[in-house]
Amino acid sequence: SPSGMTFVRMILIALALVLLGGCTREEGPSPPRPERADASPTTPEPSPTESPRGQPDEEPATGRTITVAAAGDISEAELGDQADTSDLVVEADPDRVLVLGDSQYPDGSSAEFSDYYDRTWGRFESRTLAAPGNHDKYGSSDYEEYFDPPGPWYSIDVGNWHLVSLDSNQADDEDQHEFLDQDLEGDDHRCELAFWHHARWSSGSDHGSSDAVQPLWKRAVDAGVDLVLTAHDHIYERFGPLDRDGRPEADGTVQIVVGTGGAEQHDDFFDDPVTGSKVRIDQKHGVLFLSLKKSSYSGEYQTVDGRVLDRFERECR
Repeated sequence: SPSGMTFVRMILIALALVLLGGCTREEGPSPPRPERADASPTTPEPSPTESPRGQPDEEPATGRTITVAAAGDISEAELGDQADTSDLVVEADPDRVLVLGDSQYPDGSSAEFSDYYDRTWGRFESRTLAAPGNHDKYGSSDYEEYFDPPGPWYSIDVGNWHLVSLDSNQADDEDQHEFLDQDLEGDDHRCELAFWHHARWSSGSDHGSSDAVQPLWKRAVDAGVDLVLTAHDHIYERFGPLDRDGRPEADGTVQIVVGTGGAEQHDDFFDDPVTGSKVRIDQKHGVLFLSLKKSSYSGEYQTVDGRVLDRFERECR
């Protein structure tokens, strides 16, 4: 019937509209995007760079423990174990580095320093206090041009300690004697350390004990110096406290030989060690690390293979 047909048409039209609505989605305006902060371009932090001669120097504050690395007989005219010993120092990052003579073999020339020492131990030159040896003599090598010391002998206060660098090539020099006497007499620090190249006492078979440096040793002992660091024999040897004549003395001065900075290890020991010798290590390149405290010190000898072969501590005199 006509009314039935009309009803069917209405149903069909309604279905068509439903289908069209499902296929056509009304697009509204997109929601606004959150505004991005207008940050300036990120610049990466520059990597810390070290000048060829180390970090800028800052004087350690009085009252805190001062860390020190020390060795002598260091760099030969080839890149050998001096690179390994210098890596120990870089890792430890001490406040001061003491070079106990013979920093550069064979003659301490400017070219040798540039080609070998500067590429290894030169990385912390600004923190280095040096003493001349027999292969880098003051006045006849480029030692003073490289290290720029105040003179062949000098002293400096570091934290609570007084440090004195001496020239054992001129151990009989009266000007040096006068300097040392006046320097130590005028110093009021409880703790004092002296360093030079030739060992007053050594059980090393190559050089042994040096009588020539007795004028320096006896002045250091008599003035109350706590610790003397030396080298020359390519060994590590620590002595107990000694008097001016090398006899064990409870209130004496300790001497340590640290000729292990990287030069060829050709030394061993006499069958009978020198009186007072406590620890003897040969054929092991390494570095002595010290902690200089308010009224005492401690130390350890670390080899390039990462072992600690000696540890000690002592009150200042």
